[in-house]
Amino acid sequence: MKLQGLSKILCAGTLLCIFSSRAMAQQLKLGTSPTKVNASALLELESKKQALLLPRITDTTLITSPADGMIIFLDSDNTLRVRANNYWAKMIREGIQPVETGGTGLGTLGAPGTALSVNTAGNGLVYTPFVQSQQLVSQPGNFWLGGTGKLDGTMDIGGTSASTSGLTLTGLGTAPLANPVANVLSVDAQGKVLVTKNAASNNWLMSGNSGATGSVLGTNDDVKMVIQSNAQPYLEFGRRLTLGLTDTYADYGDDNQKVTYLQSALQFEAPGASFYKPMFFIDPNGNFRMKGSAAGTDYFEFGATGTNNDGGMDFIIGDDGDEPIIFKYYNYSIPATTEIMRLQAGKVGIGLTGMPDKIFHIDVKNDAIRLQRLGTNGTGNPLVIDANGDVKQASQLDDVDIGPATRASGAFTTIAGKAVSVSVTNATTNNLNIGMATLVKLVPTRNLTITGITNGGSPIDGQIITLYNTSTYNITFSNGGATSTVGNRFNTLGANTVTSGPGSITLIYSATDSSWIVTAFVL
Repeated sequence: MKLQGLSKILCAGTLLCIFSSRAMAQQLKLGTSPTKVNASALLELESKKQALLLPRITDTTLITSPADGMIIFLDSDNTLRVRANNYWAKMIREGIQPVETGGTGLGTLGAPGTALSVNTAGNGLVYTPFVQSQQLVSQPGNFWLGGTGKLDGTMDIGGTSASTSGLTLTGLGTAPLANPVANVLSVDAQGKVLVTKNAASNNWLMSGNSGATGSVLGTNDDVKMVIQSNAQPYLEFGRRLTLGLTDTYADYGDDNQKVTYLQSALQFEAPGASFYKPMFFIDPNGNFRMKGSAAGTDYFEFGATGTNNDGGMDFIIGDDGDEPIIFKYYNYSIPATTEIMRLQAGKVGIGLTGMPDKIFHIDVKNDAIRLQRLGTNGTGNPLVIDANGDVKQASQLDDVDIGPATRASGAFTTIAGKAVSVSVTNATTNNLNIGMATLVKLVPTRNLTITGITNGGSPIDGQIITLYNTSTYNITFSNGGATSTVGNRFNTLGANTVTSGPGSITLIYSATDSSWIVTAFVL
């Protein structure tokens, strides 16, 4: 401000010299006491009621080739302008009134109620505005604004309140944003500005990170990492011991096991589901369950169930009531999946591709059904299989009524078979193999003797067969024929039994007697 005042005086003097009729004099003084001229002044103005009036310019472009050092009063903004470095610069900020006091050369500068003074004792500059606590102090090596405390840094700025820093940076709102840099300025508890590492360049931001190659979200020491909302934890990460989840029962005792601890239900996005959005959850009884949508509008649920130490596991599928639970296996070499079993509409199907027709429906695909380790004793009605493969409990077999109180008889202990014809040529035939037939038509080529028969394996207790001679030759059935194997021999309950031409003999096997017992014959 002192330089601006001197420039103004010099410029005013230059103008007066140009327009003064005494321009050729060594010194010039206008106003009061014109003969008393300051020896150091080339041009001096003195008056108590008059002032210097400079040229009032509206458009500076009308001045042809302005030289540096020219002074004007610009009408458009009511400011004094000096020509310097080819530019019309403002000499004094609008509204500030300079007052020359002498002594230090510059005493006060500013609007009424403010003061800018030289502190000669401290070799500094003090600016005191309307409020004394907003003082500005400059001392060698220091600059301090706000409060009346001691200078404690190269630049100290005091806030106007507990929540205001007192420092405002303007014009940054539209500045282009730069990528996070390594270091930033921060403020410690004492309000000192420090250079620290930029958290944004090494940590995850709420607004997202860019270029965060290899960055890590988490902790570097043995403390749990917690993600929470509304002051409630939802997700925790850490060692089992760190999370306090180590226990004594199996699979929960490894202190160093890495654990993700979820403390909320887990629901998935399902844009194609009308309702029943997929969700893992824990019910009030501590049962872990999963429920969700199927085919958009159907519903499924499975998981643990039960209360008070009476637990279980259930599977639920439904909506219309006929939705299936299907088990399949996958063959990667085809590749394809094949259905193994389904549970649907209260029925069980094995080897099917659609809804079971019966409560228990099996397609054995031309194979067999094997039952092992069946009990050897029991009462009740036998099971029969009809032409459709349906297994039913029988109340009658071969027109014979049967039931839980019916004593077993040949009618349903006979091994089901067929009628066969067996050619017999030897005069004595031992261990004649008749297979599993129930009616055997014997076709002899001569009169002969049969000492025993076999079904090709071990005879079955209670098996009934009928041997029918279709020829005119006589057949003798030897009683206890020693030339046949024990267990294959006849027991005619007396002498040999002989057919005279066509005739038949009916026998039943007795495991107790190890022989075929003759029960009837037609000779």
